[in-house]
Amino acid sequence: MIANRAEVQMYLGKSTLTDAELGLLSMLHPLVEQSVIADLGYNPAYTLQTELLPIGQPTGVKDNLDDYDVVNAVVISGRAQGNGRFLALKHLPVWDTASLEVREDIGANAGQFPGAFADSSLLIKGRDYWLDGSEFHDVNGSATLCSRTGRLGRFAVWPREPRCVKVQYHGGWTREQLDNGPASPIKMAVVLTMVKAWKQATTLAKVGTKAGPVTSESIGKYSYSIDTNTLNELTSFTASLPQEARMLLQPFKNYGNLL
Repeated sequence: MIANRAEVQMYLGKSTLTDAELGLLSMLHPLVEQSVIADLGYNPAYTLQTELLPIGQPTGVKDNLDDYDVVNAVVISGRAQGNGRFLALKHLPVWDTASLEVREDIGANAGQFPGAFADSSLLIKGRDYWLDGSEFHDVNGSATLCSRTGRLGRFAVWPREPRCVKVQYHGGWTREQLDNGPASPIKMAVVLTMVKAWKQATTLAKVGTKAGPVTSESIGKYSYSIDTNTLNELTSFTASLPQEARMLLQPFKNYGNLL
């Protein structure tokens, strides 16, 4: 989780929660976090990632993979990018640690060809490619170069064949960076969205009151009636981000495919 339940509960102003409120919080929390992740375009948690690039279909009039010129642009998510000189990684920031490995294997068939991406396909950082937009941040107790753009530059041109480049790297922010460091605005965006979603949902369900979707009930041969309008609103509920949350997330969004 980007923000833990205790933090969310504190911002909701709830020292204690009823069973109904706890159930509502447990339902809303993952919805809110997924909304934030969807807005960013990636999960911001620090994890080891592997990507096969470029994705999408190549464009251009030439079919020969050896014709590395400006016509044979690398395509990422359907966009021609940088005359084929850059690949955009998804999970930001990209850390320049020992885990960063780039392999190029034309004919690898997305890694499904026997022996694909062998050690001989390993590219050398600083000679064959570079990590764009590096700056120092603390990770795992040390000052480490990272890229907020997530772009890999090539001294030549990246090949056009889809998924013939395999990149392994650590991407995202550590728990400490999300809590009290440079990525803390991401956590605040979760909290603000959670507060908004909580207010909307409790208004609809009227959690903690006798009102709600159930409009009437009786004890003898138990029966009840449901306010179908309220029930329909609850079942179609979405955790949309407020404008202030979107503003907090703006500096962390991945625009690599557009650069």
